[in-house]
Amino acid sequence: MFPLRGGFLLCARCGHPLLGSAPKGNGGSYPQYHCAQPCCRKKITDVSPAVSLDKAHDDFRALLRSLKPLNDGVSRLFKEIVVQEWNAQFEQAINTSSDLTARISRLEEFTFQINKKFIENKISIDERDLQKSANENEIKSLRKELDEVEQYKENY
Repeated sequence: MFPLRGGFLLCARCGHPLLGSAPKGNGGSYPQYHCAQPCCRKKITDVSPAVSLDKAHDDFRALLRSLKPLNDGVSRLFKEIVVQEWNAQFEQAINTSSDLTARISRLEEFTFQINKKFIENKISIDERDLQKSANENEIKSLRKELDEVEQYKENY
């Protein structure tokens, strides 16, 4: 979801690599890159250490368009490397999506088996409720992660 993590984007204040996150609020998710260093926190600097994902990607594209390579060979090689990395990130999102979907399906099947065991008097109501609760929390967490991955795939 954040292909520019890992050194492509550095904090203007401290120079550390920016991290990526997607905080939720006001009914939506707001993907952004941000600095996690204590010296860059808003309450210290009065400036948010975050930049929206869209702005960061737009600025990065503008920077790439402004670069003038030494020759056409370097230009083609650079473009090929960037496209390969972008495609690798997208392929990873697709694989993650498939993995999360499979894990959710297995947990849903497990929930079905829990109910079946309860109906067959093989487990108590307390055991059923405990297992279902843990299972439902895991499913909720995986669905949230899957939603973020799907949002990334739709946007890129």
